[in-house]
Amino acid sequence: MVVYGAGVIALEMAQAFAAFGSKVTILARSTLLSNGDVEAREMIKSILEEEDGIAFLEYVEVSEVTTLREGLATQIEGDVESLPLVKLTVKSGKGEDSTTSELECECLLVATGRLPNVQNLNLEKANVQYDEKKGVLINDVAQSTSNPNVYAVGDCVANVPRLTHMSGEMAKVVVQNALFEDTWKVSSLVVPACMYTEPEYATVGKVKFTSPEEVDVYTTTLEHNDRAILDGDTNQGMVKIYCAKGTDTIVGCTIVAPRAGEMINEVSLAMKYGIGLGQVGRNIHCYPTTGEAIMMCGLQFINARWKRLD
Repeated sequence: MVVYGAGVIALEMAQAFAAFGSKVTILARSTLLSNGDVEAREMIKSILEEEDGIAFLEYVEVSEVTTLREGLATQIEGDVESLPLVKLTVKSGKGEDSTTSELECECLLVATGRLPNVQNLNLEKANVQYDEKKGVLINDVAQSTSNPNVYAVGDCVANVPRLTHMSGEMAKVVVQNALFEDTWKVSSLVVPACMYTEPEYATVGKVKFTSPEEVDVYTTTLEHNDRAILDGDTNQGMVKIYCAKGTDTIVGCTIVAPRAGEMINEVSLAMKYGIGLGQVGRNIHCYPTTGEAIMMCGLQFINARWKRLD
């Protein structure tokens, strides 16, 4: 199986099919999780390679896809000839190190992103403006920018994260604003995201920076986390929290851990209500839990400001 794409859905599907016994190769147009933290994505890549046997080709351009065998409508167990067969011609690598090769697979999964599909809804009739690549255009209270009597939520709205929980939260915004004349703003939402691989990969806020000097970074691995030790997950995780330079104001977080999707909510709450990393470090966490790794990042912030005892 070949997966073309290396984002969240591509990696989730690749690991799932590898668990079913498929030999999986991922073709990344740049790197996997290209908008994420470099250390985190290298950790995820290493785990997928070593534990799931997934192969990666990076900086890939696919020049041709050819069907070599159609396969049978009813596949016969153990009969390879009953399966479809596809050949891909790809160029991988950067600059002088790039190479051209051919790959054959019985299944090609294209996971290169999503686009809104609203062109045929006749939105023009309702004076609802949209961008063909981005979706329905809304203002900060989720109203159509061209028709304030229309509200829009979800994946087909422009410039919002395409996540199930974001759609649900936007629905709350619309009910509150449309029915109860509130002014709950879409821009006020702090939106975490999670990739459901093993381990999970969760983020919130800004996690990619042009220069390491932009922020202060506090990192805790799971190597010495007692819950991770008990669960056998010590080589599968870390928490990295990014703060505005010289302060404990949290601007983002990356977590790689078996329960990262649950852990990230604490950081999202802190960001939404302006709770600093130092205060997170003073919050008592149950022992033993993987969530203590978040507290340890807070303690790093506190300990870095201790006075020297001569």
